[in-house]
Amino acid sequence: MNEIDREKYYSDRFVLKKISFYCRWKEVCILKHLPEKEIMIRPIKIFKESHVRWWIDRLHLKEIPFDIYHSNASIVMPKLPTDIKKLKETRTYLNKQWKLFMQGKNTDFVRSFDFFADIDVNDIKQRDDAIEYAKTVYNELKKRDIGIPEIWDTGRGYHVLIRGRFTPKFCKNLLIEICNTQELPYASNGDLKPNVDDKVTGDIRRIRRCEYGLHSKTNKPMTKIR
Repeated sequence: MNEIDREKYYSDRFVLKKISFYCRWKEVCILKHLPEKEIMIRPIKIFKESHVRWWIDRLHLKEIPFDIYHSNASIVMPKLPTDIKKLKETRTYLNKQWKLFMQGKNTDFVRSFDFFADIDVNDIKQRDDAIEYAKTVYNELKKRDIGIPEIWDTGRGYHVLIRGRFTPKFCKNLLIEICNTQELPYASNGDLKPNVDDKVTGDIRRIRRCEYGLHSKTNKPMTKIR
């Protein structure tokens, strides 16, 4: 395990600035790993590096492992309370907005939806195969005039992204097409790992690991490699 000082890492202004940049317009979720249980805190709104600092202090995260996630979709976030106990009311509000959106109403609620492919592994030893799958998806996406693909090392597996306004159906169909033509294993076609998890690609409410956040198990930061 890479011995990164967690408290020092999350005090680095560069890191906080990057995290806040990628969290803008997203529903942010923080998963606390306590000795006896895990606690998911959501929704959190982050636009500035000071917001990241505030939540780290508020949730007492300096000495415990945690993971930062954000929604794959960019949405219109409401004003959020600082009282954690009141976040339940906001979750109820967002669930209502999502329901309306799914019914074809309140169409302005979702501002964008990224193409997102999760290259999933069961074991760290599978990373060599996983990066090759990620590169294949990346190269196939580059052949299409739909945006600029990126590859991110999550600290365990890999994410391939294109930031843009797509539809979940388009994203999933495109990913399965790439997997079929390039003979890549994908989740809906069996349990073999590593694989390309197409099940998360078409999920409009999917959350994904936040860029530059530390992975709680490997203690490695999520970094862009392409």
